[in-house]
Amino acid sequence: QSSLVLEPVAEADGDSYFHGEGAYLDTLSVQYAGDAFTLYAGNISPVFGSAAAIAPGLYGAEIGESYELVEMVGAGGDVNLAAMIPGLAGEHVLSAALFMKDRSVLSDSIGTSRGRLELTDGGVGNTQGLKSHSLSLDGATQDGFGYSLGMRTLAGGTDGGADETAAVIGASYTFDLGSGWNADVFGEVAAVSNADGVRDADRSFYTLAGTVRSGDWRGSAIMSGQDDDVILGETQLDRLELSIGRGFADGTSLDFGASVADPNTADAVTTGVRLPRGVG
Repeated sequence: QSSLVLEPVAEADGDSYFHGEGAYLDTLSVQYAGDAFTLYAGNISPVFGSAAAIAPGLYGAEIGESYELVEMVGAGGDVNLAAMIPGLAGEHVLSAALFMKDRSVLSDSIGTSRGRLELTDGGVGNTQGLKSHSLSLDGATQDGFGYSLGMRTLAGGTDGGADETAAVIGASYTFDLGSGWNADVFGEVAAVSNADGVRDADRSFYTLAGTVRSGDWRGSAIMSGQDDDVILGETQLDRLELSIGRGFADGTSLDFGASVADPNTADAVTTGVRLPRGVG
C-alpha cells in the first residue's frame, strides 16, 4: 500500500502559484487482508477520527487534519466485527495500532525539502521505539447512521514533554428529503490533554457540517474550530464555510467555496475552486 503526495511544503509570502511544492510518500506499508481482519506494517496512518476524510467543502477537513494520525512507523490491524458477530448488520470495524513518528528518509520531500525529522527534534510521538498507540471503533448502520469513536496516546519525546492523550467522537446521518432531494449531517469533536507535550495544557476541536443534494448538485455549510487553553496562549479559531458544487458524468466535479474565519486572524476570508477528476 502506498500513497504519494505533491503539495506545498513551505509557506509563501503573499500571492503565489505552485510555490514550495514537495513530493513525499505519506503511506508505504505491507498489508494482509483476511475475511474478518486486516494487518499492516510500515509507514502507516493509524485510524483516529473521521473529519479529515469525510467533512465536506474545500476547507471543512482542515480541523480534522490537525489531529489525524499520519506518517507514523509501526504496525496495526482492523477487525471487522460484523463479519465475526452473527446478526450484526452494517459495518463495524475495531482498529488498533502501535507506532512512532517516521524519521526515515521518507520524512523529507523531493523538490522543496521540508527537512528530515530527527530524534533530537523532540515532540510527542517522536520516540525511540513504538511507544504511541491508538484504538478506534468506526462503523455505519443500514439506516444511514455512521459513527467514529477513538482514543490515542502520543508518547513524550526526548525533549522531556509529557505524553499527549486525546479522545474523539463523531457521528453522521444521511436521510431522504423527498422530491429528489437528500441530505446528510456530520459532527465530530476531539479533546486533547497535555497538548504538544505541555503538561496540563488542553486543546479542543470541533467540526459541524450539513450537505443537501439534488441530482448532480450539492451545497454544504460547515462550522469548525480549535480552542487552546491559557497555557498555550488562549487562542481560538472559528470558521464558517459555504460551498456549492456539481458532479459530471465523466467523473469530474467542480466546487466553489468561501470560508470566513475569526476576523482577528490573518486569513479572515478565503475563497477557492476545486476541480478533481476520478480515474477508475
